[in-house]
Amino acid sequence: MLGISSRFKPEFNVIADPELVLPTVIKYYIPTGIKGLLIAGLMAAAMSTFDSTVNAGAAYWVKDIYQTYLKPNSTEKELMLQSRLSSLVIVAIALLFSLTISNINEIWGWITMGIGAGMFIPQVIRWYWWRFNGYGFAIGTVFGMVSAIMTKIFASNIAEYNSFLIASGCSLIGCLLGTFLRNLLKNSISEFL
Repeated sequence: MLGISSRFKPEFNVIADPELVLPTVIKYYIPTGIKGLLIAGLMAAAMSTFDSTVNAGAAYWVKDIYQTYLKPNSTEKELMLQSRLSSLVIVAIALLFSLTISNINEIWGWITMGIGAGMFIPQVIRWYWWRFNGYGFAIGTVFGMVSAIMTKIFASNIAEYNSFLIASGCSLIGCLLGTFLRNLLKNSISEFL
């Protein structure tokens, strides 16, 4: 329908900004009643994704870190407070990141080339290196993620392939450090005992 109508309305053939395609289609081609339902559906989908991400991040913090390592005997009230505080921190970080992002391609490139690279190296190494252990995996993932975030904060204008190389290199260093330091500590402790 859009392709056929663009033949008769040539002003819609030239949209300089690709981010304006969907708003243009909604404005000129969707009837008024359906337009409101479509916008409400798009907003509901966005909010559903957003609140799922915030709740998952808060659950990771509370259950996997706070209750497991920091305060194992915490009360339900303390856990709820930690959940609310971590949700606020996650939303604040997301708002700060949103101020630096100009289009969807920028965030997509950062997620795939930056954060994806931080996860890629540990995933591949575990298939091919028999000495690779959980400590190497965890430290490699943390190094990759932190380097991707730091690259976004301090060098946001570099090319995506450079972001990939930085995150991959840091992740590889973390994998090697975690694996070798764990084996070194394990051997030295067993020799000590």
